[in-house]
Amino acid sequence: PSQSSHLESTEVFQTTHTLTKSNLSNIHVLGQLDRKYIICTTFSPTTLLAIDQHAADERVRLESLLCELPDTVRCPPISFCLDEFTTRLVEKHAAWCSTTGVTVIVNDGIVHVSSVPRLLLSQNIEEVVKALVIWREENMIGKVASVLWDAVCLKAC
Repeated sequence: PSQSSHLESTEVFQTTHTLTKSNLSNIHVLGQLDRKYIICTTFSPTTLLAIDQHAADERVRLESLLCELPDTVRCPPISFCLDEFTTRLVEKHAAWCSTTGVTVIVNDGIVHVSSVPRLLLSQNIEEVVKALVIWREENMIGKVASVLWDAVCLKAC
């Protein structure tokens, strides 16, 4: 064979390959490398892949937790006082908070929470409510509120 027909041992080809769920059905697993990577091949185009097991596991858990986000549970009633500005924000955005799984009402300047996503039960609920309404006031519509995203990511790791 001529020099141009084979790769020199020092040459490395690197490419970015996006895996989709449909791609996964066409993967052939060859084995495990160093208990860290799953080595596989794809058939169209033929590609050798090394998948980081830790990253893949985190991704699967993250997607699973995102599906759990709407899983709201009633909690023992939690009541607290906030500063006047934040309390007005809670009143203004109470209906939107319920779309995140946080049921909140304000009576006589006191904030009452009766349900939260199961994922947030271990969080400081007062801080969660403040973060949600401040985040909403900044009109970051269409994205997962950062307080929810942070809780999901923390649990996935």
